[in-house]
Amino acid sequence: MNMRIAAIRHRRTLLIARAALQRTQMTQALQPWQRPLAVVDTVAEVVRAFRQHPVFAAVGTSLFISTTPHRWLLWAGRLFTLWQVAQMVRALWHKPRA
Repeated sequence: MNMRIAAIRHRRTLLIARAALQRTQMTQALQPWQRPLAVVDTVAEVVRAFRQHPVFAAVGTSLFISTTPHRWLLWAGRLFTLWQVAQMVRALWHKPRA
């Protein structure tokens, strides 16, 4: 009985090590896809929010139709600048302290 338990424990140890190796290999293989998949995930969250709250979709569509393209470009530039500032603040906020 002890030999059987020892064999099971040994096999379990080997399987755990093999699973860890496979996780590492999968992480390395999927590393280039991390950012594109994050974008897809964000778009899916936005779509999900619009499906749950159709009023937001209606308001956004009406604003898009009622304004001129020049105004949209102006706001897009402002939002992009705000996003860049937020990224800089986030980088400073999460910087490790010496």
